[in-house]
Amino acid sequence: ARNMLRPVIMILLLSAITLAAGCSAKVNKNDLAGQYEVVIDNEKQIIQINPDGTYDNAFHKGKSLVWHYRNRWRYGNEPALSTDAIVFEGFHFGLNGYNRNGLAGFWPVEPERSWSGAIELCFDPDLNGRCFVKQNG
Repeated sequence: ARNMLRPVIMILLLSAITLAAGCSAKVNKNDLAGQYEVVIDNEKQIIQINPDGTYDNAFHKGKSLVWHYRNRWRYGNEPALSTDAIVFEGFHFGLNGYNRNGLAGFWPVEPERSWSGAIELCFDPDLNGRCFVKQNG
């Protein structure tokens, strides 16, 4: 029985190492530009990060655009997070349960790579795995 358990333990150990490596891959500033989306029920929020230091933020309910605006972003060391982060100025969350009564503010977030390699900007990773995910193309 002990010999049969050894391969199972090795597979679990290798899987854990592989997953941990995939989640910890550093994201470069040059990889940030692009479109990020999150969909919860019938709500969708889209962030378009532009290389010129601006971003567009759009919120949709069903098929209707509720609001859209443009503001600035920067990337660098963020002392509050003790790491490199993207900081969105004047950011609004539109999603139900996250919209802070429409108040805008600075949103510092560490870009991360998922196990599949997609870049994610997570705003509720611990409780619900809520992240804006970079779209291909």
